[in-house]
Amino acid sequence: MIADEDVHTEGVSALAPYRVIVTGTHPEYRSTAMLDALETWLRQGGRLLYLGGNGFYWRVAFSTFHRI
Repeated sequence: MIADEDVHTEGVSALAPYRVIVTGTHPEYRSTAMLDALETWLRQGGRLLYLGGNGFYWRVAFSTFHRI
């Protein structure tokens, strides 16, 4: 299990150990770094099982306190 912030700070290396990512939540807001990591991981053969709704809708930036 990894958190969104892990993907934001570690990039694609946070996703590398996984063959499949399952999200059953409402992942509406993503940083550019998170989206870039996910796109790279998918191009490298990763699989995404998306079970949520209204996801990946808007890009956000984290403040220095890691708040959206």
